Amino acid sequence: MPAHPPLPWPELEARIGRWIELEARSEEPFGWPAEEFSNDREEKFARWVVMAASVHPRFRFVRNETVHWSPPRKPLAASRVALLSTGGIRLRSQPRYEVDCELADAAWNAIPSTASAGAFAIDHEHYNHADADGDVNCMLPVERLRDLAAAGAVGAAAPRHVGLMGCISDPGRLLAETAPAVAAMLASDGVDVVLLTPG
Repeated sequence: MPAHPPLPWPELEARIGRWIELEARSEEPFGWPAEEFSNDREEKFARWVVMAASVHPRFRFVRNETVHWSPPRKPLAASRVALLSTGGIRLRSQPRYEVDCELADAAWNAIPSTASAGAFAIDHEHYNHADADGDVNCMLPVERLRDLAAAGAVGAAAPRHVGLMGCISDPGRLLAETAPAVAAMLASDGVDVVLLTPG
């Protein structure tokens, strides 16, 4: 594929919108106009957006206009670190997540940093978590973080980590309720750095 400069966001978004409409109306396998993409990554991204929109009627792609970057205020060796996973991870003692993306489960769980690897369950159905079922550290490295804290590589593990679902077709409640509640908990725990692991 010839190299092209990346498409400006408004143009790419307009094309994705057109492709979603075409794919929805098409009775034949949808053909992709590869020459319109500036690179392979852009094409894969567009394919994912169209696929998600075709599978989940309530799916809405939302682009963040501003990157909210917070530079670290302390060296990692002096920082309190929390983990947050959208992989549908919870303690076995906590309620199951709703796995139907259309029902948009924005629930979240506080997970004690002292929890052992065998105390976890994973409800997510949109990725193969066989390895994480055997060792949760693949997705939520609670034990590895404790090891790093013991070795002095990080200042400390936060007292609580966060588990939630990642397949949320309508993120309204996630943005309005879940995110502020999670941020408030992490702030109250004095967390300096949050490591995110997607599902």
